[in-house]
Amino acid sequence: MLRYNYTNDGGARQISVILNGRPVIVDDSHANFSAVLNACRAGDEAAAYKFLDFDAAYREALSAIDARFSIVEGKVTFDGEAISDNLNSAIVSVLTEKGDVKPLANFVRLLDGNPSFRSRTQLWAWIKNHGLNINDDGYLIAYKGVKPNESGDYVSIHSGDGIVNGKATSGYLRNNVGDVVEVPRHKVDDDPNSTCSFGLHAGTYDYANNFGQGITLTVKINPADVVSVPRDGHKIRACRYEVLATTESAWTATVVWDGVSDSVDSDWSDDQEDDYWSN
Repeated sequence: MLRYNYTNDGGARQISVILNGRPVIVDDSHANFSAVLNACRAGDEAAAYKFLDFDAAYREALSAIDARFSIVEGKVTFDGEAISDNLNSAIVSVLTEKGDVKPLANFVRLLDGNPSFRSRTQLWAWIKNHGLNINDDGYLIAYKGVKPNESGDYVSIHSGDGIVNGKATSGYLRNNVGDVVEVPRHKVDDDPNSTCSFGLHAGTYDYANNFGQGITLTVKINPADVVSVPRDGHKIRACRYEVLATTESAWTATVVWDGVSDSVDSDWSDDQEDDYWSN
């Protein structure tokens, strides 16, 4: 049933209506006010949405970022393919609230370059569950626990082969601020049921802070470089990230979410054995 409220206060008419789960207020200065009111009275949500012409306004905002975006009846597409429902809900929410949609739009563009179907479909739900940040460029902001070495560098907790700033290296991988740390993608375990396996791990602040040995880093990760979202629910495996800073607290969220917090699967346990692990 369509939920709405119509008021007429001394001739000033207004409709408050819930469309796509979001509250929308329309006054009688809108060209289609009467049509919207009739649609509400008829319980026709699709017609009310159409008469308010949200799609056109939303499409303009998204196409200004990338012409490959479109939206029809509140469903966002990228390169002609519908994005996931939860990511769609977040984008429509930001557009409805006239927020900055650029971070989420850029996230969609980057995520589209991820060759893993499971990562493309699981990553946003994981980010949303934990309230993590997306920066303006669409990169995920996550956290990494490391340790200092005798030279004063920050290094990975476990040793292995990797690439730091374009140079192949072996041992405890350096993770100083500004470093770009990589491992070959084809060697990273893409099975979400493998909670401890080869790859570069990053996750929530609490996970990284508890796992690290005195140092917690903020890192940024291209969504295309996320190889797996393990079932422990508190970390991801990636093939590349950039170290942004040391940190003593989680970043304050700057992206507008859709207001719905999904619970993490209670069967997922927080495993913290390995941050960087090699067979």
